[in-house]
Amino acid sequence: MSASVSRRFLFTGAVGGASILFLSACSSGASVVAAERTDYSGEVSFDSFRREGEYTAPTRTEPAKNAPVPTLPHNVNEHTVAGLYSTIGFIAASVTYAYQTGDTGRNLLDGEYHKRLDTGSQSSSDSSDSSDSSDYKIWSEAPDIRFTLKDPMPTREGDTYLWPAMMTANLGSFLVSAGRAREIPAERREQKYEGTIKARYSDGVWRLNLDELLSDDTNSRSSGGSKTI
Repeated sequence: MSASVSRRFLFTGAVGGASILFLSACSSGASVVAAERTDYSGEVSFDSFRREGEYTAPTRTEPAKNAPVPTLPHNVNEHTVAGLYSTIGFIAASVTYAYQTGDTGRNLLDGEYHKRLDTGSQSSSDSSDSSDSSDYKIWSEAPDIRFTLKDPMPTREGDTYLWPAMMTANLGSFLVSAGRAREIPAERREQKYEGTIKARYSDGVWRLNLDELLSDDTNSRSSGGSKTI
């Protein structure tokens, strides 16, 4: 049987009945301070990891072992474009890590992942994708989540910063959920989604809203009309 994974399930997969819910953010009217560089366009780079032991890739029976653990860059909490950029990189690395290790619960990376996301009303509607089993885990063969920013800098509307982007999601040839491996057809192993990352800065952190980027409406063309990957 082939795997069918909704695009938003990448960010809302769950164990123990608790989905990867995104926290709501409070408003902040302050402007972001001057950027450290003038052009952040292109694929987001991220190289802040803790490495322990020899890495073992996921198999159909076991998730990865000793996967590099994403850590918070030194500037991630700054109210700067550099801080926002680092937050975007951290989110991508965190989702990749989650689908390497099967660690897709609410405590992912000690809660630092959830702390930096805000999906508004979508969190409740996506919670139906969760499992009631405390033993539930989901992982894939070769997960790789990346963001590419289309503009050199974000623009501001009120307290929200907008950054047109593309997300590229790869899972590899199989997905394991509820203890069962499912094959991913070759034509669905890589999907690209285009939209706008929305970000707000509150309580000392950047919080991202990825609803538009992951929505079926904005991606019906870029993903060939498919609602699954």
